[in-house]
Amino acid sequence: MELGQLGARDEPEARSTTKNKSTDGMGAVMILGHIWGRQGAGRVGKRTSSALTEAPNDGCADGTYQHEGVTCCLCGPGQKVLKHCTRNPNDGECGFCEEGKTYREEPTSETTCEPCDSCSHPNANLEVVEQCTTSRNSKCGCQKDYYCDSKESCVVCHSCKTCESTGVKIACNGTSNTVCYDSKGGNAGTIAGIIISIVIILGVIGGILYWKKKKGKTNGEDEPDSEELEYLNVSAV
Repeated sequence: MELGQLGARDEPEARSTTKNKSTDGMGAVMILGHIWGRQGAGRVGKRTSSALTEAPNDGCADGTYQHEGVTCCLCGPGQKVLKHCTRNPNDGECGFCEEGKTYREEPTSETTCEPCDSCSHPNANLEVVEQCTTSRNSKCGCQKDYYCDSKESCVVCHSCKTCESTGVKIACNGTSNTVCYDSKGGNAGTIAGIIISIVIILGVIGGILYWKKKKGKTNGEDEPDSEELEYLNVSAV
């Protein structure tokens, strides 16, 4: 009977101990779950914040821009924005400009491309130097005998200057007009050239006459003329 009563008394105590251990275990799990949940929430919040403030680390090679409070990746050269991002930097869409018609030289947040410059305006005297691509504007130059001194792409080319009597000092090219010699200096040079030419011609003529005259005297000393021969014949008779 004592053993039975002792076993009966110990059984409630054992159940109580097991129950307490189970309760303690569940409490520990709940506490750990609460702590883990707070830490996990902190991690998620930090990742979201990083996506908004450190967009280049998320693959934005060309930089970022802001759209309705969200940081989005810029579209690269030769492209335009088809759809702005809404939740993260990379969920936007980019599309290429139209080859030969539109272009973008720099990264952009614009939804359109720039139109290419035309080199075929009437009476502009232009020709294509570089064709337009999706990432570069076309470059125009002047046709032959025309020039444009603009540092940017030319819109209109002008006729090159002609030098009538003074002469060309620097020839006309596509970026600068003809440079003529000064009118005063040009006339002086022309006159000097004429004088030198005349002196040379006179010198040649004088040399020829002198040579002929000298040759004529030499022939006269060797052969007496007809009058001298007639006088000698009369004297002999």
